[in-house]
Amino acid sequence: TIAPIPVPDSIIDALRQQLPQGIILTSKHAATALPHLGVPNVTPIFAVGDATAESARAQGFRIVTTAVGDAEHLVKHIVSAASSRLHPLLY
Repeated sequence: TIAPIPVPDSIIDALRQQLPQGIILTSKHAATALPHLGVPNVTPIFAVGDATAESARAQGFRIVTTAVGDAEHLVKHIVSAASSRLHPLLY
């Protein structure tokens, strides 16, 4: 059984004050929590595989990139796509 864990209000407030430059998803189930956090659907999503990417798209996210399907490839993809000068990434 997969059950969401409530996100503390302090984290939601922090997200609203400084949106991440992107969100890292390693589970298709994690994508279902994003709309409840108030994350804009134009926030880039870095997904570990096709199922995770499709889940993010089903939640309305429009900028979704996918790694080959494992964590190692996802890290390489994020390093090449993200900027160290922008806001942090959210995992």
